[in-house]
Amino acid sequence: MSVDELYYQIYELKERLGILQEEYWHQTSGPDTWYFWFNIVSVIIPFVLLYFFLDRGRVFEIGFYGFAIHVMWSNVV
Repeated sequence: MSVDELYYQIYELKERLGILQEEYWHQTSGPDTWYFWFNIVSVIIPFVLLYFFLDRGRVFEIGFYGFAIHVMWSNVV
């Protein structure tokens, strides 16, 4: 088998792999699955609750606390 034939086979396999990965994503993580919408809702609902129940007088204190925790964990990991 020549080098050009091997390269062509590798190219074809990469193309097929890309198609299979896209098909897998559509079957498992696409917008027509229930867990996609569960993930969206689990992100949106806490933000809506935070908007309505956040103590507006302490917003900077709460934000700084969250930022400090984020920075500390990014340095730990």
